[in-house]
Amino acid sequence: MLFSKLLRPVSLGLISLWGGVILVGLAVWLHLWIYGVLNPDKIRPLEDWLLRLGVLSFILQIAVVVEALVVSVATRRRWMPYKLGKKGVWLLSLIGLSQVFFGIWTAYPAAVSESTAWGMFILLPLGVACWLVKGD
Repeated sequence: MLFSKLLRPVSLGLISLWGGVILVGLAVWLHLWIYGVLNPDKIRPLEDWLLRLGVLSFILQIAVVVEALVVSVATRRRWMPYKLGKKGVWLLSLIGLSQVFFGIWTAYPAAVSESTAWGMFILLPLGVACWLVKGD
């Protein structure tokens, strides 16, 4: 009985901590992107900069998908308030969607369809998370 009472606050604390790590990662990604756009002469070679942004974007996408699924399950099990869970899942979905758009935007013209397919593969679990929060 003690373990089950302790599980809820510990899991909600870990969810909040992981959400903070995602926001810090997003801030780092935005910093790298803005710095590269404003100082193109300092980011030579350009391919290394895009590779760094792409790898960080992929890591952020995986983290966002896991966090959105965990938040939706916690909301579904009534461990967190419905409005907070719904806002969290939608915010995480927007972060994931923005990263997918970045992937499509920076893809080579021949690889746009492949990048779109990977984006849909990443967005599918976010759709499941939104459905879990929305459904009864």
